[in-house]
Amino acid sequence: MCNVNFFLLKEIWDEVGESDDERDKLLLQIEQECLDVYKRKVEQAAKSRAELLQTLSDANAELSSLTMSLGDKSLVGIVSFVSSLVVENLSEVFFVF
Repeated sequence: MCNVNFFLLKEIWDEVGESDDERDKLLLQIEQECLDVYKRKVEQAAKSRAELLQTLSDANAELSSLTMSLGDKSLVGIVSFVSSLVVENLSEVFFVF
């Protein structure tokens, strides 16, 4: 996609006679804007991951508390195990970012 857009931009610059200096300035500006967007998206993903993991941790604590309150200690280990699997899988999914 970027290559297609760059090719179209080059064609337009050739047609209008854009100078090399102006082309370089515009390319640097485009590159900086792309980096800014990428950084913002990474920050958003990191924030979403942190919120999701916090929600999961809160739910795990509440579920553990409920099972303990009910006196069913056998479920506590299962809840903890399932929770750790979910956190592990989430970490793998968000590792890409």
